[in-house]
Amino acid sequence: MEFYSFFGIMNIIGSDDMEDFKNLWEEVLAEVVLPKGYLDGIRETLDDSYLIAKAFQYCLIMRTKEGLQDFLDYHGSYEEFFKKKIIELLHLEKDSEEVQNQIISNYLRCNVIDNGFICHTTNNLSAENITQFGFNQNQTDAHTQGVLEELKQVFPAGVFKTDLNYILGQEERTGWFYDRTPYHFKRYANGPEWFKRLAGSGNFARRDYKSARNFVANTMAYYEEPSPRIQKALALFDKYWNIYAPTTPHMILVSTRETELRPDREIDYVKILTPEQQITYYTDTYFRITDNNTNKEIDPSQIIDIDMYELKRKMEDTIYRR
Repeated sequence: MEFYSFFGIMNIIGSDDMEDFKNLWEEVLAEVVLPKGYLDGIRETLDDSYLIAKAFQYCLIMRTKEGLQDFLDYHGSYEEFFKKKIIELLHLEKDSEEVQNQIISNYLRCNVIDNGFICHTTNNLSAENITQFGFNQNQTDAHTQGVLEELKQVFPAGVFKTDLNYILGQEERTGWFYDRTPYHFKRYANGPEWFKRLAGSGNFARRDYKSARNFVANTMAYYEEPSPRIQKALALFDKYWNIYAPTTPHMILVSTRETELRPDREIDYVKILTPEQQITYYTDTYFRITDNNTNKEIDPSQIIDIDMYELKRKMEDTIYRR
């Protein structure tokens, strides 16, 4: 029994096919996440964040939506929950605990790491570029540098040391950011980050043009800028408001299978863990590491683009037709 269980795992393990996972995740978004009003309003709540993060974690590990609600309602140890589910899935009830742990850790590594997916949140303008060219650092740097130079010509230095210090930091940043679940989806969907800061906290997310424009004017007045420069700043604000205000949120999933988005130090750390410790890592610790950064260029073939508003529209159309 133990021999069969160990070598039978590859016949049962979830598919690494990107289209399969995209279909599964879109079904879960449309059936479980979006009907709860996830995209209604812009102020993120912990319930919203945990809902989409837990749903993604379950789909990544189990590669099915069956039993998802049990996990969403569960508030105990993730390790114990998934151990029980995987033992049932792989029929390991008669195996020793030692063999169970070894097989479960292999299963988790395969689905979470070797054939996993990570999340990048953006808007439709950026998503169009990413799906066409992939993640290309040269393109990103050129765009960021162009925006930065334009802002420097209008806004006083003090602004960059406070409200816009993020974009100044871009001069030293490289690569692109991702999370291991969409926990921060709402936070990053209303981007880009530098424009949110320019418009004032919450103003852009609410698409409150008047408050955002007043914030820019007041910022310039605070630094005692003359009226002509204030008008230039407002004109620049209007330019980018017209570009970014109509944007809609997209979720980009990137396959880890071909891109090898696995930090070397993290891999070395996992290697020294016992199978039981690895189970804890793959079901809990791994998903707690946020705001990851990589310089790796990603080919468009390894990217899944999900238009969240379009998915919501299809969901609502389906409900209406019923």
